Amino acid sequence: MNLVEVDFNQKRNKIPELLFGHFIEHWGRCINFDGICAEMLINNKFEDIPGSNYYCTGVAFPWELTKFSWGVGYSIDKLIYKTGNSSQLIDKKNGNQYYYGICQKVWVEKNKTYNIRITLKTNKVGIKVRLAFTDSKEKEVYGQNELKVDSPLWETHNIQITSSAYDRNARFSISIKDTARLWIDFVSLMEAEHINTCRRDLVEKIRDIKPSIIRWPGGWFADHYHWRDGIGPVEERPTRVRRELSPIEPNNFGTDECETGGRFSCLKRQENRPPVFQIGINLWQLSREDIYRRSCQSNERENG
Repeated sequence: MNLVEVDFNQKRNKIPELLFGHFIEHWGRCINFDGICAEMLINNKFEDIPGSNYYCTGVAFPWELTKFSWGVGYSIDKLIYKTGNSSQLIDKKNGNQYYYGICQKVWVEKNKTYNIRITLKTNKVGIKVRLAFTDSKEKEVYGQNELKVDSPLWETHNIQITSSAYDRNARFSISIKDTARLWIDFVSLMEAEHINTCRRDLVEKIRDIKPSIIRWPGGWFADHYHWRDGIGPVEERPTRVRRELSPIEPNNFGTDECETGGRFSCLKRQENRPPVFQIGINLWQLSREDIYRRSCQSNERENG
């Protein structure tokens, strides 16, 4: 019998700190839909998702009608939009003074303030658009704010709403009561205390882990991702339909957020510890020249 002795107190070689890190797969709820990204809305650019119930309601999935009326029409407008491929149209023809519009299920907390950024236009200057948190039946209003549309051109507005209640089945609604047409191209809803569009609670957990590196956007997802999709204003980024991964990829969290939210806020690393940006090979779609060019462009952006 051979006896092997191991001295755990003796250190010979140091494991490189950057050898082991953490891996983030940009897939499903890891990033979007209650993931790292602070965005609370799904399909916030109103794309026509294949297989949705749009043809029944005229509203982009998973948005719903606040209430039904024969005098109010809804449709995904593929002719009038600012960015992307379409916008959501609310066409209020009746003259009653009730609010009509669209809504989506959200989770709100008591006394918490939320940031709203919305891009819209109308055919009737001077109308007021109501943004509100309500219960699921729209009987109780938890918080609301109104914005006045003073131009027939596309405009982006920023407002805040504070919720007066805790409700995991609340509704966030966008509605009008004036007789007019309203086009909504983009809307964003986030907690006001987010960190560079990342959820504060998850950022703090990442800080506690103290990862040496974070690899993003993942393995399989990297084969489909182009770094240009994730730069610039969120409302101007393209929405990609990826059936094999998720119904849509809104690019609310992308290259810019990986740099600012990851490098500076989440990790607080030194400048000689850059984030690891994964480039997909994707040989069945790209030539070797395209792969090389994409890698060089991404590396140039990451390193200035």
